[in-house]
Amino acid sequence: FYIVGTLCMFPPNIICVMLAFSYSHIMGPMHGILFSLGFNFLMQHVAFVIAFLVGRHLFREQIYERVSRTPKFFALNRAIKKHGAWMLFLLRSSFLIPHPLLNYAFSVTEITVGQFILGNMSILPVSFAYAYLGTSVATLSELWSSTDGHGWLPVHQVYLMAVGMIFICVCVFLVVK
Repeated sequence: FYIVGTLCMFPPNIICVMLAFSYSHIMGPMHGILFSLGFNFLMQHVAFVIAFLVGRHLFREQIYERVSRTPKFFALNRAIKKHGAWMLFLLRSSFLIPHPLLNYAFSVTEITVGQFILGNMSILPVSFAYAYLGTSVATLSELWSSTDGHGWLPVHQVYLMAVGMIFICVCVFLVVK
């Protein structure tokens, strides 16, 4: 589903949240987040490389025709020629451009396949944020259904969830900044 979804421009982070939610119910929060994070990282990486290669070899002319209308494309291409992996890493981390669109946009630049694979390492911290979100929702739903009858969650669980969400918000802010 990752590969077909990425080729069709479906945002893979939604899949990551759903995976983390599901596997946290099945395996528990710790194993669920680790499994979904590892699985998501591997599958997104493979899907992004396949989409990049499809864009480079099958749709290069159509994509180039669209992106070459933008004057910023040529400046970006010069920067990618020098610092391809770093540019992709920063663009994937910034949330400015959807990830599936980046695969096709970078397929017409002068980035090498090796640089593209290296630049995709930024998927890991972004995936962690989404996997944590899915696991947190699963944990909250389980806690909410197992309250003591008064509708209250255990205090330590509320603190742990709040600290985790604050940490994720700070990390996202620092990456976007």
